[in-house]
Amino acid sequence: MWYVLFSSRESSRSGKPVARTDGLKGEEIIPNLVNSLQANNWKERQEAVDQFVGLMQLNPDGLGPKFTKVFDAFVPRLQDSNSKVNLSALQCLPKILPHIANQPGSLIPPLLTAVTSNLASKNTSIFSAAMVDLDELIKNIDNSLLVQPFCTTAQYGSSRIKPIMVDKIADMVPVLYNRKPQSISRHVLPLLWNLLSSSSNGSAATNNSVIRTSVSQLTTVLHSIMGRALREQASNQSPKIQEKLHEFIGL
Repeated sequence: MWYVLFSSRESSRSGKPVARTDGLKGEEIIPNLVNSLQANNWKERQEAVDQFVGLMQLNPDGLGPKFTKVFDAFVPRLQDSNSKVNLSALQCLPKILPHIANQPGSLIPPLLTAVTSNLASKNTSIFSAAMVDLDELIKNIDNSLLVQPFCTTAQYGSSRIKPIMVDKIADMVPVLYNRKPQSISRHVLPLLWNLLSSSSNGSAATNNSVIRTSVSQLTTVLHSIMGRALREQASNQSPKIQEKLHEFIGL
């Protein structure tokens, strides 16, 4: 008995089922797959990325605890020094994300770090693929698991990454507030106070027009949902933060 994990890179990316025999799901290739994902040869790493996708196609219900071992070897490929491997991994990630939904939340921070590092890339294909991956993360993963690492990245990210992450957080706020409002108080509001404080202090990181627009959008979304409660929570912040908040919400 045997299986074919994939016949070509194109077939695994097409989304079509890969050939296999009944009862075999390919678990026996996991040790070699992990080694290939970490191989010195970039072509071997690139093929291993597609093998990982093929393995998940064979196992729509997941790999259980074995998934983490392969995924840990896959994540560095999202930052691979070879641009072809880097791009291939980013483009394959959306096919893997649905399988992460039932995995431990501890997988999310290193995954997000790897994806967002590509937002500073000058390679437009890599940048665009990373943007798609962020949207797919929001779509496939419980947003309450994303909000803390998203906020951390938004606060400490570079001037290029920061506004993108703030925009994505603003997109998540309505769903988060309806499902887990405590996550707004615990993670999003501290980020907002930090951004408003930096803006009022004239920090270069928050005073360019792009980040100001993003901070304004986040503030507006929060105010539209929380209303008076946002202003009440801001009353515990410094006068400069309150002044900046009122400026953004038009009071």
